[in-house]
Amino acid sequence: MLVLGGLGGEATAAHVFHYLLPGFCLAGSAVAAVWLAPWREDGPSGSGAILLLRALALVGGFVLPVALFTLPYAMTGALADLWQGVVVLPQRRFAFASGAPFPLRRLLPSLPVLLLAGAAIRAPKRWRGGAFWVLAGLFGSILPLGRVDAVFGPTWYALRSLPTLVVLVGFLTLAGRFPRRRPAGNGTPPTAPVLMAAAVFAMLGTFSMVQFPFTGPVYYFYVAPLLPLAAAALWAMSMPPARRLVTTVLVFGTLFGVAWVNHASILGLGAGRFVARDEGERLRVDRGRIRVTAEDEAVYEELVATVRAVTRSPFIFATPDAPEVYFLTGLQNPTPVFYEFFAEEEGRTDRTLRAIDREDVNVVVLNTALRFSPAPPSRLIDSLEARYDSARRVGPFIVRWN
Repeated sequence: MLVLGGLGGEATAAHVFHYLLPGFCLAGSAVAAVWLAPWREDGPSGSGAILLLRALALVGGFVLPVALFTLPYAMTGALADLWQGVVVLPQRRFAFASGAPFPLRRLLPSLPVLLLAGAAIRAPKRWRGGAFWVLAGLFGSILPLGRVDAVFGPTWYALRSLPTLVVLVGFLTLAGRFPRRRPAGNGTPPTAPVLMAAAVFAMLGTFSMVQFPFTGPVYYFYVAPLLPLAAAALWAMSMPPARRLVTTVLVFGTLFGVAWVNHASILGLGAGRFVARDEGERLRVDRGRIRVTAEDEAVYEELVATVRAVTRSPFIFATPDAPEVYFLTGLQNPTPVFYEFFAEEEGRTDRTLRAIDREDVNVVVLNTALRFSPAPPSRLIDSLEARYDSARRVGPFIVRWN
C-alpha cells in the first residue's frame, strides 16, 4: 500500500517490475500457502475457524510489536510527534528524494540470453546441451569486453534486475511444488528445503525494496549478497539442466562483478557506463579512513581542520543536507534534522536559531551544492551571516564562525 500510495498516478512498467512484482510474489505465495494447504486433512481451504486463527496470528504478529514500540510515546504524550515523524514526514521523500528505476527497455539486449536460458531448460533434450554451451560461450565472450559501454551497460542492467527475476522464478518454482488437486489422506507437507527456499526468496524480495523510492545503483549492493543464497535455493529445487544454468549464471555474475563492477565509479553505474573508479585516496581524519577521490580528500580534510580549529562547542550546525560534516568532524547536530526537506517549514528559522543558541554553537557550515533539499530560507541565511562574521570557503562549503 505504501508503494502504491507513493507512486500515485506516476507508476510505469519499470515501477511495477522493480517495486510491485516482488511484493505480489510474496503476497501471492502467502495466500496460496494458507488457502490451499493441500497437505491438511480438512481440505484445501481448511475450516473457517482455522483460517480465522491464522489471520489473527498474522495480525497479532504485526500489532503486538507496534503496540510495544508505541507505548513509550503514548505514556509521554508524544503520539502526535510519532505520527508526524513516522508517517507524515517520510512522505516528503517522494517530492525531494525519489528516483525512478531504470526503464525496462534497458533489458531488451538481454532477451537473447533469456531465450537461450529457457532453451537450455525447456527445449527438447537433444537441443538443451547446445543451447547451454552457446549461452556459456556468450558469457565467456562478454567477460573480457566489460570495459566497453555497449557490453557493460546491458550486462549491468541485467545484474540489477536479478533480485526481481530470481524472486519471480523462485516463487514460480515453489508454485510448481503444489499438487494440482488435493492428495488422498493427509497429503505430504512441504519439506524443510522447500520451506527454507521460500524463506530465502521472501527475504530477497523484501530486502529488494530498500531501493524504494530512490532507485540509486548503490542500493543494488545492499541486496546482491543475498543472490548466492537465493541461487542455492533454486539449485536445490531444480532438475540437473536448471542446476547447471543457475551455477553458470552465478559464476558469470560473480566474475563480472569482481572484474568490472567492483572497479567502476558509482556515478558511471547510474548511467550504465563503465567509468573507472577514481576513489583512490583515504581521508586522513580520525573518523574512519574512507576511500574518496583526490578532490574530495582535499576538500574534506581542509573542512575538518578548519572547523576543529575554530570551534569552541561540541555542537556545529551544517545545512542543507550535510550529515557527513557531523560525522567527519565528530561534532553534534543541535537540531533533530539531517536532511532539511524533512523539517517543518513553519517556524523553521526560529527553531533553528533557538537550537543554536541553546547549545552555544559558534561554527556553522553552509553547503552550496544542493542535492535534495531546496536552499535554506533567506531569513535563516541572513541571520547566520549576521551572527558569524568570519568566513572561509572550502570547496562547496562556507564555514562561518564567531
